[in-house]
Amino acid sequence: MEIERFLDRINNFANDYSSRKLNEWIDNQEVCLWLKISPRTLQHLRNTRQIPFAQMGRKIYYKKQDILTYLEKNNQNYE
Repeated sequence: MEIERFLDRINNFANDYSSRKLNEWIDNQEVCLWLKISPRTLQHLRNTRQIPFAQMGRKIYYKKQDILTYLEKNNQNYE
């Protein structure tokens, strides 16, 4: 049951964004909202290189596609 909900969520996410939009960059706040995690947890994911990121000055950005890949790879149920 949880796997089905996870797969539905991934499919909905993928359908909501075209491949062009998946290459767009998002910031820490948006990633935390999508994954429903704290900024500290997101920092841990960066520190352990589980999620790729780019830093411009003091601001950190993530590709939408990388977040989707992380979700699929880890098969985690973020709801």
